[in-house]
Amino acid sequence: MTDKTDEEITQEINDLLEIHVAPMVAQHGGSVTLESYKDGVATMFMSGACAGCASSNATIKYGVQNMLISVSHRNAAFLDMFKPYPAEMKDKAEHLLEFVGLYQKRKLSAGDLSFGQQKLLEFAMALMNDPEVLLLDEPTAGINPTLINGLLDRLHRANTEFGITLFVIEHNMRVVMNLADNIYCLAHGELLAHGTPDEIQNDQRVIDAYLGAH
Repeated sequence: MTDKTDEEITQEINDLLEIHVAPMVAQHGGSVTLESYKDGVATMFMSGACAGCASSNATIKYGVQNMLISVSHRNAAFLDMFKPYPAEMKDKAEHLLEFVGLYQKRKLSAGDLSFGQQKLLEFAMALMNDPEVLLLDEPTAGINPTLINGLLDRLHRANTEFGITLFVIEHNMRVVMNLADNIYCLAHGELLAHGTPDEIQNDQRVIDAYLGAH
């Protein structure tokens, strides 16, 4: 949770894009900005503890329920928030749970899922609002290799089938090389290199920085 407004969060993301991305495209003209944090961007963080996922003695939320509470109510009227979710929204939730491989576990509480499965649930929740950009902070941290492969496959499909742009921060180089089309490599807080996976793997500056040569 954060006390910052949507406008403040949008500006912070735009500042990041301007510092690390915009200089790379300036030579081609134009700029890189987000029109709105709330309307086009979803997030997925490394903790795996998605907001609303944890169950308690008072309230236990199941897979589909977690999906439904992630739907934005920003444009809803006050009384709309007390109405039942429409059938098409429940169908969408079940479809996305199937997409991430959790359909058979849709009636389990999120607290009964493994850490990796909770990350898949968080991913599915992020997709409920049809984001144009998905920000992922170390999405594979703490996940076993089998689930990593499944998550990578679904991230690829989210990009190709749903047209979602993925903005990923990741330290697992195998994941980066298999997921990214373009890589921005940072060292000591500064942009060290930018290029395709092949270019980054063969960039001597990257090799030196990450092998501790300086």
